[in-house]
Amino acid sequence: MFPLLLMREICSIEEQSFCLISLLKFDSNPAPVNYAEPAPAMEAVKSTLKYKGAFEDVEDDIHHSAYRVKLALAKLESRYEGPNYDVVRRYLDRLRMANRSYGRIASYAECTNRILAICGRPIVQWNREDIERMHREIADSKYANSVKKDTLTALKRIYHFAMHDEIPSGRSGQGYDPAVSWITPGSFTDRHHKIQPMDLLTEDEVLKLIQAVKDGSRYIRRNVAMVFMLLEGAYRPGELLAIMVGGVKLHDGYAQVYTTGKTGPKMLTLVSSHDPVREWLSEHPRADDPDSFFFFQANKKGVVPYTSLVYMLKSAQKKAGIEKRVWPYLFRHTALTEYSKMLGNVAKVYGNWSKASNMISVYEHLGSSDQEDAVLRLHGLRNSRRQSTILFSRECSSCGRANSADKESCSACGIRLEAPVQASSKTSARKRPSRRVARAPRESQMASVAAPSAPAGDPAPATEPPASAGMAARIEKLEKANAVQLRMITKLLDQIGE
Repeated sequence: MFPLLLMREICSIEEQSFCLISLLKFDSNPAPVNYAEPAPAMEAVKSTLKYKGAFEDVEDDIHHSAYRVKLALAKLESRYEGPNYDVVRRYLDRLRMANRSYGRIASYAECTNRILAICGRPIVQWNREDIERMHREIADSKYANSVKKDTLTALKRIYHFAMHDEIPSGRSGQGYDPAVSWITPGSFTDRHHKIQPMDLLTEDEVLKLIQAVKDGSRYIRRNVAMVFMLLEGAYRPGELLAIMVGGVKLHDGYAQVYTTGKTGPKMLTLVSSHDPVREWLSEHPRADDPDSFFFFQANKKGVVPYTSLVYMLKSAQKKAGIEKRVWPYLFRHTALTEYSKMLGNVAKVYGNWSKASNMISVYEHLGSSDQEDAVLRLHGLRNSRRQSTILFSRECSSCGRANSADKESCSACGIRLEAPVQASSKTSARKRPSRRVARAPRESQMASVAAPSAPAGDPAPATEPPASAGMAARIEKLEKANAVQLRMITKLLDQIGE
């Protein structure tokens, strides 16, 4: 275990991949390794893979999908040499020629490994009984429904390709070989949402994570900006890490950020992230290069890898003492739940979904916990003031400057910022005076309005501060209006009495 952890810290993702392949290809009890001279062994593995030629010299994504394809192909070749490897290799090549993404190709390659582990016979010799057995074992496995769905889809497609040498394009069984057309991968979907409202991040937890990512990092401001933007922008990890320096435009009090992700381009206006973005941009090593990645890291590509983002959040979770699981998509779930409650369909802009997507319903479901707030406010057990949220900046009461939510003092004037408004408890609700108790009887109110004002020479009561001339005029005008209303009410009561 220790060598694997050490490899993760000192090796690039390419070297990690080659090391894992070597572990798969060689004996489980190898001869002792000379760690003082690792280069020859590494070069031998690299030269072997280059000779075999598995998706070499490609532009990889943040999930290293191209290397996942290489790993899957190396595993296939080491376990299933012969016709099955040739079929799978040709199938993956054909997918790439059809302009499928490396992420999709990697998924098919990994699913094919699961399928061939069940039935290692040549694919062209499979019969209906073999296919039913594989379907049954996949359905009864402990994999998540999403994995079962992808694996059954791969089973249909790889079999059809092996028998007809073509990639099927039909839906709902149409266009597939009759031996697999009956398989319905879409039936393996979760009936209930896995993420519940209590799984979402609270404001206090987000602030703890922000403080935790500042500890022990070379780029503190980068990490803070990453957490803020991950939340406020509801970015997918691929969208966040693909932001370029040229795609960030700073304005007075807000920032406009452009990026491209899974479903296309995305332009957002960010307010609470303005200060963290500005502060990180001021010390970005390549701030003058618009084509450099905004979230810089000193590696070959100059960008934070996805694995580093996950590791940063997990480390921050432990340092902050948060028990719930924290991963990049949890920030997206938390933000979109808030946006769906406050903005409705405008939340689709943050989600960057297609027009036909029904993903908004998922976050409306997560927002159903508002029923608790509504009931408690109805019974006076919770303050009706809007709760503070990390999605909004904190305004300085002295100079009016908007500050990011993690700031304790104003970045402009240095005045300590007021504590954010939290949902009040029963205790705070009791402190708030009841309206019935605080309100005097209507008769006494009207009597006080009708009572003559004190003479000009009499001093004002000590408990009341001296009013300005404008305020005194407004009070006098209000008293006259109330006196008129009182006379009208008195006259109306007399008419009713007659």
